[in-house]
Amino acid sequence: MRRWFGFHRDLGFQLLALYLLLIVPFLITLLVFNRLVSTRTRADVEANDLSLARSIAQETGTRIGDALQAAAGLSTYRAVINNDPAGMESLFKITLDMRPDASLVYRLDANGIMSYHYPPGPSSTVGEDFSFREYFQRSLQSTLPLISQGRISPTTNQAVATAVMPIWLADGAFSGVAGINLKLESLSSTLAAIISEHQAEEGLQIIILDSDNKIIAYPEPDMLLHPAEEILPESYISAIPLETSSTHTAAPDGVEKLYTFAPIPKINWSVIVSRPTSAAFQTGIILQQITQIAAATFILIGLFFWGTLSIRVIRSLEQLAPISQAIGMNQPISLEERTQIEKVAQRTDQIGRLIRSILRMEGSIADRLKEQATLLETSTAVVSSLDLQTVLDRILEQMGRLLQIQMYAIVQLDPEKEAFRIRASRGLSKRFTEQLTILPSEPDSVTMRAMRAREPIFVSDTESDPSYINRRALARSEGYRALLAVPLNTKHAPKTALLIFHRAPHEFSYNEIQLLSSFANQASMAIENAILFERSDMRLQEQSRRLEALIQSMEDGLILSNLNGRVIYANRRISELTAAPQTELAELSINDVLSLLSAKTADPPKTSQQIRDLLEKKSQTTSEAACEFDCDFQGRRIHLRLESFDVMDAHNIPFGLELLLHDVSPLSPTRPTG
Repeated sequence: MRRWFGFHRDLGFQLLALYLLLIVPFLITLLVFNRLVSTRTRADVEANDLSLARSIAQETGTRIGDALQAAAGLSTYRAVINNDPAGMESLFKITLDMRPDASLVYRLDANGIMSYHYPPGPSSTVGEDFSFREYFQRSLQSTLPLISQGRISPTTNQAVATAVMPIWLADGAFSGVAGINLKLESLSSTLAAIISEHQAEEGLQIIILDSDNKIIAYPEPDMLLHPAEEILPESYISAIPLETSSTHTAAPDGVEKLYTFAPIPKINWSVIVSRPTSAAFQTGIILQQITQIAAATFILIGLFFWGTLSIRVIRSLEQLAPISQAIGMNQPISLEERTQIEKVAQRTDQIGRLIRSILRMEGSIADRLKEQATLLETSTAVVSSLDLQTVLDRILEQMGRLLQIQMYAIVQLDPEKEAFRIRASRGLSKRFTEQLTILPSEPDSVTMRAMRAREPIFVSDTESDPSYINRRALARSEGYRALLAVPLNTKHAPKTALLIFHRAPHEFSYNEIQLLSSFANQASMAIENAILFERSDMRLQEQSRRLEALIQSMEDGLILSNLNGRVIYANRRISELTAAPQTELAELSINDVLSLLSAKTADPPKTSQQIRDLLEKKSQTTSEAACEFDCDFQGRRIHLRLESFDVMDAHNIPFGLELLLHDVSPLSPTRPTG
């Protein structure tokens, strides 16, 4: 499974598999086609040679059959039967004239002695007795014409084969034979003529063998009556079949040849057609070579393609993969990797353009990350204060740092004058910031167009933009040629916009506008927070003043302390009872304040003890605790009740102690009488 995932993720292996998927079926088809064509070619060649061998065998058989019929015909003449030389002379002459392939016509008597031959010529070099000849011995056992084995005629000194007809008398006595010597050279001439007709078939050979495997016919007469082993391989001769067949084996000279065998019926001779397999199967061999060359070519092309693809594409992608991953994960790229990829980036093809695009993307990502970091810092800096003017000043400070600009401002609607005025600016003249007034009804104002559209609007050149004609003089006097207005999305604050000025004509890019829009969103939140805080602070101060007036006007004394016993608040009545200023009371502990109060009572030791008991009891319980004592106040004695309470927060957790002094004197003028 792991290997599969590796293959699935490797482009090189995928392309190699795709190439193999295309080339392997093609090679298999080519090999199958080559095999089919080779088989078909071999079958056609074997069929052609077999047809040729059969044709020669049939023609040779016909010629031998004619000679046998001629010999049989001679045996029917009375002069031949009676062994009459005078009668046989004219008969043999006519026979010889009619058969140009015959060299001698003769008659042997019953003992094999030559009775007469034509032409009369010289006598035989072996005498007159031919009873030893194999054909004569065979004639003693046959009544049918037969053909002898090849031999050299002792009378004509030529290579011949004899068509022999045994002569049997009516009484069944053997009377001898009539024979016609056939010139084997005439058969060889016929073979030579056949071979000359097949000049295009290189290396073609035709051989006729007798029953003893001697060469009866061959284009080269010198080879007549030679053993077949001189031309044919012994292994083939020893295994010559009885029926027509084709086989290929090595010839005596080592050349592999195709041998086609066809028997000559009735005379036990055979025809063998041979040719080198390189010539016989030349078409198939050429096709096989073409197949091999095509296969090798495709393989080499594939290897070249693979090598080129690996070097030019896959290796470049492998170098690019970790770099693109590092870019995506915002990781540093080593100097070696950057050097390699910058070399590949010099290419002019698609790979080079891709790498250059990724390197530009790296710079763009770095810029975006820098911008995001700046925006984060900007957000932190802007929201670090809730004072509106401070917020506006910090917005301008961070905006200049973010965009590297020189002239910019924040304009805000002045509700009293019902016009937009500059609240804060950088790089603009004092005269311009004080005099610039934008009325909401102005149709050509870039600021108002941005407010109405609720999206950034810019003028790339104030001199050529027809919509800026009314303020063109103002732009000239302040020295800017391009202007961008970005509205802020505010709900509680007055309508506000950011203005960016350029001294030269400038086409604001999409990235600039997007970056400034993101900055504007954060600026909007900061301004909203400052406005809301300002409003809530005013309400809180008003509520605090009311609460302070209420507590200070109480006839009861109130002391608040934290859990550490430090006084948080003491109202005016406590200050009067202890004769200590309120500012000093806030710096004392609860015990110190109560000691000052005890000193004003009729019995300070007793009162102090009562207060200590009260505080100790309160520390042991969450319920209310109280005590009463007399106190001298403004020349009279009053009776006071001291009560203690736990002070809880919204989650019912104690965070301090409250002490309340009630004047419970009878008929006290300071107490309400109901």
